[in-house]
Amino acid sequence: MIERHLERGARLARNPAAADDGEIILSSVWNGQQKAFMFYMTMLAVLIFVVQPDGDLRKG
Repeated sequence: MIERHLERGARLARNPAAADDGEIILSSVWNGQQKAFMFYMTMLAVLIFVVQPDGDLRKG
C-alpha cells in the first residue's frame, strides 16, 4: 500500500493535474510538525503548573 502511494506521489510530482480524480494526496515524508507542537504545548502546560505558588504553605 505504501508503495502505491509513493508511486502516485512520484507521478503527481511529474504531473500535478493528475490529482483531479478526487483522491487525497499523501506526502511520502511526514515532517512531524503536529507531534512537535503537541510536545511543546505539553511542556508549556507542565511548566505553568510547576511555577504556580503553593497557597497551603504557612509563612513564618
